[in-house]
Amino acid sequence: MSADRPPGFVDAVAQGLDRCGIDRRARLLIACSGGPDSTALLLALHSLEPAASTRLAVGHFNHRLRGEESDGDEQFVRELCERLGVPLDVERGTPGRPAGESQLRDDRYSFLARASRTSG
Repeated sequence: MSADRPPGFVDAVAQGLDRCGIDRRARLLIACSGGPDSTALLLALHSLEPAASTRLAVGHFNHRLRGEESDGDEQFVRELCERLGVPLDVERGTPGRPAGESQLRDDRYSFLARASRTSG
C-alpha cells in the first residue's frame, strides 16, 4: 500500500490475493462478463501485474440470452482485453436453448475449466 494515497480497491484486491495465499506469480484466469464488477476486478489485477508479476488471462462466456446486448458485452470484453494486451478465451452458448440458472452456471463453469486448461 502506498503511503501517499489512501487504501483503495486495488489495494484491497492485492490484500485479498495475499490473504487467500495466491502466489503473485501465478497465472490467473479472470471470468469477465463485461459488467462493472468483473471489469473492475480485471482492471485492478492488471494494474498489479507489473509489480506482482501476475500473469492474467480472461474467459468470457456469452450465453446469448439478450441478443445484441449480450454480443455488445462480448465485444466490450474483446476490446478491453486487446487494449490491455491480455489473452482472451470466448465461448458462446446456444441461442434459444431453454436453460435454468443452474444450467447456465454449469455451462459457464465448464467453459472456465476448459479455458483454464487452455491458458495454463
